[in-house]
Amino acid sequence: MFLLCHLAAGLIIGLFLSLIFHKSNLIIPAVIGGIAPDLIDKPIGHLLLQQSLDYGRIYAHGLTFFGIVMICGILIWIKCRSLMGISFSLGVLSHQILDRMWNEPENWLYPFKGSFVPVPQINYIDNAIFREFFNPYEWLFALLIILIFAFSFPTILEKIKKTVIHILRTGGLFLSIICGISGLILLFPQNKSIGMILTRLDHQVDISLAAFIMIMTAFFAFYILNWNRFSRY
Repeated sequence: MFLLCHLAAGLIIGLFLSLIFHKSNLIIPAVIGGIAPDLIDKPIGHLLLQQSLDYGRIYAHGLTFFGIVMICGILIWIKCRSLMGISFSLGVLSHQILDRMWNEPENWLYPFKGSFVPVPQINYIDNAIFREFFNPYEWLFALLIILIFAFSFPTILEKIKKTVIHILRTGGLFLSIICGISGLILLFPQNKSIGMILTRLDHQVDISLAAFIMIMTAFFAFYILNWNRFSRY
């Protein structure tokens, strides 16, 4: 799965937690947790261990890492009554689920099933950058994420003219609807060819997961644009 899809998944978790517990400070830890495994493993696997391993789903993509951060999160909650650590750990878990790490049991259960088993990848960094920039779904995720953050923090909108806010809100609502419909379409296997073009993913399960995250991101963007405190603009 691609970076902004992981970031959107973390954002969704953070928004759910913030709605349930009425604490907006749970959003950022979940977002960071959603992309943390790649931020940790890609440099280690593809740069530091390039000659021996050259694979980016290792330490932080395993259940051991998730277990450690979850335990730390629980201890933080017990001591400080803060859910920020648990929010971060749930973001990490969302990353592992989207990467379907159960298909790589040696890596997911490391060190309990032996050493890491890398998947052969040719020019991973160059190919990853190319696929990231030429991925239509990643651009849609980027736009929705920007809208969600912009309309979630008052200090951002206070510096923008009301007419501009109205234009952004109207365009954002339209974009949210389009993205939600596209996600619904890509959930079905018969639309795999379209999904491969839009998401740059090859497996239908991956396409469906990306589509589900798109639907949820579009829902939250639509919700925030409609019903947050700035909807009066």
